[in-house]
Amino acid sequence: MKKNKFFTLIFYVVLLVLSISCNDSSNDSSGLQDSDDIKITGVKVTAFTASVTGTFQGLGKSDVALGKHGVLYCPKSDKADAFFKSWQDGNDTPECSVYENKKGFNGESFSGTIEGLYPETEYSFCLFSQGQDGKRKISSASTFTTARFNPEFGEFKFTQINFIDAIATVSLSIDDADAKCCSIGVMLSDGQNADIQNAIKVTYHEGVYEPRLQIVTQGLQLDHSYYSRVVIKYAAANGKDGYVYGPETTLTAKASDELAVDLNLPSGIKWARYDLGLNKLTVVNAICFRWGSMVSVKLSSNVYNDEINRREYEYWDASSRSYTNIGSEISGTDYDVAHVLLGGKWRMPTKADVQELIDNCDVSSFNSITESAYTEYGNIYVNEWILGNVIGSNNAKIQLVMSSSQNIDGYWTASSEDDIPLSFCWLARNKANSSSSGEIENKVPGSGHISITTKIVRERPLYIRPVWDPNM
Repeated sequence: MKKNKFFTLIFYVVLLVLSISCNDSSNDSSGLQDSDDIKITGVKVTAFTASVTGTFQGLGKSDVALGKHGVLYCPKSDKADAFFKSWQDGNDTPECSVYENKKGFNGESFSGTIEGLYPETEYSFCLFSQGQDGKRKISSASTFTTARFNPEFGEFKFTQINFIDAIATVSLSIDDADAKCCSIGVMLSDGQNADIQNAIKVTYHEGVYEPRLQIVTQGLQLDHSYYSRVVIKYAAANGKDGYVYGPETTLTAKASDELAVDLNLPSGIKWARYDLGLNKLTVVNAICFRWGSMVSVKLSSNVYNDEINRREYEYWDASSRSYTNIGSEISGTDYDVAHVLLGGKWRMPTKADVQELIDNCDVSSFNSITESAYTEYGNIYVNEWILGNVIGSNNAKIQLVMSSSQNIDGYWTASSEDDIPLSFCWLARNKANSSSSGEIENKVPGSGHISITTKIVRERPLYIRPVWDPNM
């Protein structure tokens, strides 16, 4: 009888040990040392973001100020718990992502939004805390799944068509957090319902997302029709760019006849009514180019700082302090921005074209326009610009901005001599060698002339007045 009691006692001891062992295993099957001091209270997801809330207990002021608190997360996998434990064990670069809440944490209530996630993807995550003493804690792990990216499109139309670009109005509804993680643009193509692979040009919106956007669609060429549609680019889970396409409309660029002015010149060449890139006579929003460059430049206080201009000029080599040779006559070439942007028979004028203008037209009067604009500090400034009338034998005319009127240097030609590009300008009367607007008396009609000069360095931004050449 005593022997049976002994074996019964041994049986219960073994059973108790096994029970304790099984309980320990069920509490920590992954090896995670979860902390009851950190708890996840909620997750709100969009297509590209997850806003996580939680609570922290037992943190001192120094822990809040000097410690680290946030979210460990990664695409869901069997190794997710091991990644989190790796951080808990002291690995500062675990095979998972770390979102650290650096502001707004009061030591108890936690809130943080993870951005840059993939749509329709399941993630594992946990909250973490590292105190001032370096001790690390994590919450129990959980999961969330991001939503499908499904923007709602509304109005899409072009509200203004210029000579090389057009302004599109795009209305759409996207979660504000998602909008930060994608790019909204307008796509041009020759075919209907084209995808990004068949796009001629895509112009993406720059700036803050709003439900109604104004996007300047670039890359138009005269006498051309396009299909245009809204496109949204985002990062997909496969590591490639994903695209969502919106409504489509047609866009017809302006005709050459709207820009070209026939001055009855012997060569048959027609001069553009406006400077390259503009839709009307204006100076405040003028677009300028360096010689041979495709990059447009807005006029600024740095226009005469040639060292700054050289740094931004793609044909300047800072190490050798020399220019790249792009040729002595660039009209109609890949360095001719007028030909590249307008296409067709449009190009930059040569020295011969300007001389033909001088020989066959009168520069017999001038007038002024007044423009106002805002400075970068929000102040309004008003400038008066002097324009010279260049009149052909048929009384048709174009207008050129007077050289050095409010720091205007004139216009580029496509020609150069002795490696120095030629520019031309309209000069006021009274002093043939003066271009100062101060020499104009009473601002009444008077005589003037066009001058070709080599005084401007090629990195200086100048206007370009295109010509249409029937012989191209």
